[in-house]
Amino acid sequence: MASVDDRAAEVETLFRALDLSRRKPEGPAASGVCLCCGERIREAGRRWCDAECRDDWQAEHAA
Repeated sequence: MASVDDRAAEVETLFRALDLSRRKPEGPAASGVCLCCGERIREAGRRWCDAECRDDWQAEHAA
C-alpha cells in the first residue's frame, strides 16, 4: 500500500508533466531556416540548425 507521501509525489509528477505539456515555446516560431545563419532545416519545428547557432542567436537577442 502506498503511503500518503508516495501518492503526493505521484500527483506532483502528474501535475508537473501537465504543466510542461501546456507550456508554449519561447521566442520566434520555426520557419524552415535557421534563425541565425539561414541554413535550411529539414526537421519540422526546429528553429536553429545546431546548438552553436542557437546559443549565438540567444546571446545576441539577450542584450
